[in-house]
Amino acid sequence: MRILGMSLKCAGCGDVRLRHTNWFEGRMDEEDQPVPVITYYPPALIRRPPVWLSCVDVSHGVDVHLVWMPEFVSRLLREVYVALQNDCCSIAAMGIRALLERLMIEHVEDQGSFGGNLDAFERAGYVGPRQKAIIEATLEVGHASIHRNYNPTLQDVTHVLDIAENIIQSIYVSAEQAKALKSRIPPRPKRKNTGDH
Repeated sequence: MRILGMSLKCAGCGDVRLRHTNWFEGRMDEEDQPVPVITYYPPALIRRPPVWLSCVDVSHGVDVHLVWMPEFVSRLLREVYVALQNDCCSIAAMGIRALLERLMIEHVEDQGSFGGNLDAFERAGYVGPRQKAIIEATLEVGHASIHRNYNPTLQDVTHVLDIAENIIQSIYVSAEQAKALKSRIPPRPKRKNTGDH
């Protein structure tokens, strides 16, 4: 095995990365030449976190430029992004499952099972019947990763993350944005009673 490490700096943004190249014995191409395995540290971003995640305030409530959500939501979501960036799709799927379970318990208390939590989450109005079916599939990806050695693809995890972010955004971000909008909209003028019916 031969190893080569290089430090690379972007001429545009100044970003620095390490390129690690390995040549393993026995890994040859069709011309009997060694095939290098190249890894970059830190790895390139596969997906950027949503803009609203950088506006999270976990301690002081809602501010004009901040979104409040429980600490565990932003922490677990950030950890999912780290797993995704490091090509750990199973870990990301498990993290999303844990995040959604904890989110449901936060709002409807623990009902003893995922199914019970999801039913209560639907009854409480956080999701409708169509969203419930989507969440069931999302939870199943994480469950299969944990219990059945399922290794989801990057595309699978991206879909699961889209769904989780949508739920988080609807509960914490959009609700507060709507409340702020409503407070700034002038009331409708009262109708004049003309006496005609």
